[in-house]
Amino acid sequence: RLVPLLAGSPQFPPWVPILSAADGTGQLVSRVLFSLANAVQNGALGVLGLVLLRMVLKRTSLAFVFGSLMFGFLAAQGQFESDFPLLDYAFGVILCVVLLIVALRFGMFATMVAFFAHFLTTGIAMTADPGRVNFQNGALALAQLTAIAAVGFYFARAGEPLFGNVLAEE
Repeated sequence: RLVPLLAGSPQFPPWVPILSAADGTGQLVSRVLFSLANAVQNGALGVLGLVLLRMVLKRTSLAFVFGSLMFGFLAAQGQFESDFPLLDYAFGVILCVVLLIVALRFGMFATMVAFFAHFLTTGIAMTADPGRVNFQNGALALAQLTAIAAVGFYFARAGEPLFGNVLAEE
């Protein structure tokens, strides 16, 4: 949000989250399921695109660079809307770089989880003010992301003690 101001241009228009999730539990569940469906779709298509580029270009690094530049147009659409198309595209490329690094390093499931976290945190209005009407739904969404991270950490330990063998006496 500060980049246009630093360049001497007007600030981005304010971002308005989807407020329908504050209408009740049904709307919140609908929003979460919509985010989940989009995350599965985008994660699978992103990995498929990366694999196809790798097959054509024969090098992972070339596929990564070309994929980031190519998918940057798709990522910028609807994510960043300013009067500066090149700035929007640059932010889209940065988002693609992060997600493609996740795909290459950790795989498709981690990419889907990253997309889900991105969609959930940008799609639901969250606040730290308990007096606001959307506090409860935002807290539930953050609790959901925390639970996903905790379960992921538990599974990543693969049966080992959660905090290693630091306190184990031998």
